[in-house]
Amino acid sequence: MLTGQGEPTADARQAEILLPLGGPKGSGLSLMFEMLASLTAGAPIQARTLGPEKRTRNTGNTAMFAIDIAAFRPLGDFTSDADTLAALIKALPRQAGIDEITLPGERSSRTEAVRRKTGIPIPPKLWEELAGIAKANAIKMMASG
Repeated sequence: MLTGQGEPTADARQAEILLPLGGPKGSGLSLMFEMLASLTAGAPIQARTLGPEKRTRNTGNTAMFAIDIAAFRPLGDFTSDADTLAALIKALPRQAGIDEITLPGERSSRTEAVRRKTGIPIPPKLWEELAGIAKANAIKMMASG
């Protein structure tokens, strides 16, 4: 992060400018995503944060783009190349203490599978709060885990 004067800082109270990960390449990707996801949706984030408005409230946007891969190349070839690339990335050498290279979505898919079988863990304090709300509204709760 940087202060308003452009000085590096780790103090969130002084930070006014977030720095992207990855140096110049990360900065370019960040700009691309800002333009695609925010400006396309008509809801700029960075311009309102960095510009005269100096917005401090967090906002977010989502833009979806549908690409017909078959318009560029056979879908089966694309899928095969994507599978090959994923396998090559997962087979790369790992740093000490890293058991597996995971791709986007793999950890959350595993967590979802476990939770579909065993349920979603709810901390005891939250369960007590929910039970109090249920009781106050005459709602019968299921037994805890």
